[in-house]
Amino acid sequence: MTPRFFVDQPLDVALSANSPITLPDTASHHALRVLRLEDGDTLILFNGDGYPYEARLVINGKKALANLVSVGPRDPQRAIKLTLIQCLSTAEKMDWTLEKATELGAEEIVVVQSERSKVRLDSDRVEKKLERWQELIHAACGQCGRNTVPTLNYSVTLKQSLSAPAVQAFDETFIFTLGEHPLLVSQMREVQPACNSLRLVIGPESGFSDKELDVALKLGARPTSLGWRVLRTETAGPAVLAVAEAWLSDRAANLR
Repeated sequence: MTPRFFVDQPLDVALSANSPITLPDTASHHALRVLRLEDGDTLILFNGDGYPYEARLVINGKKALANLVSVGPRDPQRAIKLTLIQCLSTAEKMDWTLEKATELGAEEIVVVQSERSKVRLDSDRVEKKLERWQELIHAACGQCGRNTVPTLNYSVTLKQSLSAPAVQAFDETFIFTLGEHPLLVSQMREVQPACNSLRLVIGPESGFSDKELDVALKLGARPTSLGWRVLRTETAGPAVLAVAEAWLSDRAANLR
């Protein structure tokens, strides 16, 4: 597989201007020290605009540059936006969930500090965490061949995540909790063709508090189940995304 690197630059402009791109330090290190690529090797660069850009590596001392050659076809776009709202879990579990959510097609990931989250983040740590999580998402996009990058957000409460300014854009919100609730598969069949967006809400290790569930239901979330199995929080997010991704992929109208 051709090595892929995220570059936070307007690659279409650089391609038109025939201007070389300087790879970020992390990408440069990975290309030269880890993969041991050589001058002239082929790379794929992406910046989140949905297009893959073919380039040739140019080694300049310890720096790595790339000459853009061509642009490939844009990633397919869904008519339905898929969002994962994931309550904060411990470090390795959270990393794993974010990585798999990216691979499984989430277009937005909202990390929530819920009442029962075992990990507590103060304001000083949030920014550093978001930077690290964003790097992890970029790496996951590179690994899975994705050229769009999920939007990453953080909310201090579940209510805040469900009351975002763009809430009116969300037509369906499913919150996963224990109890006798309709299965996700059956509820997905009820989603109307005109639906524009879908949110999947996953709780922390200890589940949602009664207060959080009450708030979510008042904001229009539908209680949903995956069946009789009780999944870990880091498993539940990717599991429901896989179901939703399969459902969306089966609807040709959702690709435009």
